Amino acid sequence: MAQNPQDKWHGRFMTIARAVASWSKDPQAQVGAVVVGPNRRSMSWGFNGFPAGVADDDRLWHEDKNEWMVHAELNSILNARRDLTGWTLYCTKFPCSHCALAIVQAGIVRVVTYPMAKTPSKWTESHLRSMEVFKEAGVELIIHHERAQEPETPDE
Repeated sequence: MAQNPQDKWHGRFMTIARAVASWSKDPQAQVGAVVVGPNRRSMSWGFNGFPAGVADDDRLWHEDKNEWMVHAELNSILNARRDLTGWTLYCTKFPCSHCALAIVQAGIVRVVTYPMAKTPSKWTESHLRSMEVFKEAGVELIIHHERAQEPETPDE
């Protein structure tokens, strides 16, 4: 069965987001995000980490490290340094509610991500709020499920 061409693009950009996630120095959760323009030629990326100029040190291991971290989604938005109205964000983890607010405020119209974790975690309430924010703001939420890669043709 042939794969929807849009699904192939989602898979390609999720692959890039996974590669970007590997750049994070967070020992517990590496997250990557890629924001892509409607033409699929313009993009920006970000990973979770400390702000530029703040040392990657022992704080990476502290319980309150998230107080120091800039999330991947926000980094991808900030790194773009342009109007993102109509763009799509691809992210390796389900966005938290704070990132959802930034996504909506930036004018991003679509979020492609993996499903929320099936087991409750400290992020569950935040993820549920994100879904509410996306729904109310009209941001399309696409849950990406990995599947075997089909051979790609050059014209896609």
